[in-house]
Amino acid sequence: MDRLAEMRRFVSKDSLGLEVAPYFNPLTPRWEGYKCHILDVFPTEKLHELAKVDANIPNNMIENIEPVDYVMSATEIANLKDTSPAFGSYAYIVSSHNFEHLPNPIKFLQGAYAALTPGGTLSMAIPDYRRCFDRFRMPTRVADWVRWYDEDRDNPEPSVWLDSNLHFAKETGKRGYGPNSFYSQMEPAQVFEHYRTLSSDYNDAHVTTTCPELFNLLMYDLRVMGLTKFWVASLSYSDRNEFFVHLRKDDSKAQEAFNPDTRNALLRAASFAVAEPQGASGDWICRHVKSKRVQRSLRKIFRQPSAYLVSENH
Repeated sequence: MDRLAEMRRFVSKDSLGLEVAPYFNPLTPRWEGYKCHILDVFPTEKLHELAKVDANIPNNMIENIEPVDYVMSATEIANLKDTSPAFGSYAYIVSSHNFEHLPNPIKFLQGAYAALTPGGTLSMAIPDYRRCFDRFRMPTRVADWVRWYDEDRDNPEPSVWLDSNLHFAKETGKRGYGPNSFYSQMEPAQVFEHYRTLSSDYNDAHVTTTCPELFNLLMYDLRVMGLTKFWVASLSYSDRNEFFVHLRKDDSKAQEAFNPDTRNALLRAASFAVAEPQGASGDWICRHVKSKRVQRSLRKIFRQPSAYLVSENH
């Protein structure tokens, strides 16, 4: 899969968009002709300072840092309504490996929805927790997102940092993404001692740990609960440790109506996916679904491998 093409799938150079925290590797750079605003928690000058002292960033990449238009946390994207004349009319929002760090995903999704024009798309690349250093962590549940939303969190729970570091995994070099392909050298007592010294400042970590099937379930539950209006336009695997999701703003659609057959299929897919890093099988899932209509929809959802997993017709 062409990663850049997938992230730009719903992007047009003729339309105004917003990119979240691209740092030195923007997806829709102005020098290529994209009309795109930049939102970042740091101003441009600070990004340059950070890049210059980071040995992992080549000097020739520093010049790729785009001028930041709006300095704020992505969680607070709704506040753009006070500063951006384009709020409510962005045709697209793109974000690569930012969503998993957000302390309040629901608040971000609601703000991004409000920032988009009708028919606009939020496109994100998100780590697949089963294929990266989060391999030994438990997946994020919708109850976690709701708790952080109710608490109006603007920084991650300290326990998230603890969990992330206790279960930090490295690759063994074995093929595949199963448990034997990863190992951990983290010493719990040392991690806990460090945890006790954490300040109240922002302590970065992967707050959300998810994969395509789990993310699909999370979005379904949020729609049924009325916590988001986003519909999944497409969701796809990649051949790397990430997946791609495109969420559509469509005010013409009613709130998701609860369908127990659909939700049980999504629950089974998510359960299967936790144990199988290559993804759930559409045939396996559909054997447990009675409704022929839901079967047809789910076979489109779970096509393998790296095809688009979700249509808008659940």
